[in-house]
Amino acid sequence: MLLQDCMLKRHHADTIHKQEAQRNEANKNAVLAAVTANPQISISRIARNMGIHRSSVHRILQSHKFHPYHVNLVHDLHGEDFNSRIRSCNWFNEKINEDPQFFTRVLFSDEAIFKSDGSVNRHNMHYWSQNNPHWMRAVDHQRIWSLNTWCGILNTQSRD
Repeated sequence: MLLQDCMLKRHHADTIHKQEAQRNEANKNAVLAAVTANPQISISRIARNMGIHRSSVHRILQSHKFHPYHVNLVHDLHGEDFNSRIRSCNWFNEKINEDPQFFTRVLFSDEAIFKSDGSVNRHNMHYWSQNNPHWMRAVDHQRIWSLNTWCGILNTQSRD
């Protein structure tokens, strides 16, 4: 009787492992299909759609060498933008030639921007891929008002 119970339990455990393996294989295929169809889909959305935990989705993606690359927001360039940038570079070169210490009087700053269009926080935007796609998204921020908060460095001193 004891031997029969052990055999039955082992058979039951083997059946469960086979079912889990099949389920895991199906989950793996579904997760990989989801990011292939839409590389910008979130882990949470995949998990919700499939009814599995977010950590399972993340583990599947990691095991297949997928990484969450962030978008680079770039300005949508318009007609005169290129020429304007060239003029700015030439102006800076002239200033440096006139005064090598010119940049010690330039205020360099970092900023947080609050925009009228409620632009998306790019930290929540991912592109799942095995290789960096150098994903860029053109934005038309030149025509939207914004409020900047910043901290700057002038010469060697911080300015708030």
